[in-house]
Amino acid sequence: MDRLRTNILTTLADARAAKRKLAASEKNVTAQKLALENIKKRYEVGSANSFDWQNSKANLENAEINLLMDKYDYIFKVKVLEFYQGKPLKI
Repeated sequence: MDRLRTNILTTLADARAAKRKLAASEKNVTAQKLALENIKKRYEVGSANSFDWQNSKANLENAEINLLMDKYDYIFKVKVLEFYQGKPLKI
């Protein structure tokens, strides 16, 4: 019984951490979108080059990928908690 309790508490801590990581990823995507908009404006007036624009675009794409991974990681951890609660697994 003690091992089960430890597993549940660990899973709960993991789910809370995943939720915080998801929130950080959402903020990162927002920041990268803003950065890309700013680089685009700078590029249009000639104060940035195409490398800056491509680099900013790649950063946004990476942030979006990380957001998806963090979202599914959070969902998985919540489902594990629901399993421990005896709820049927639904997706």
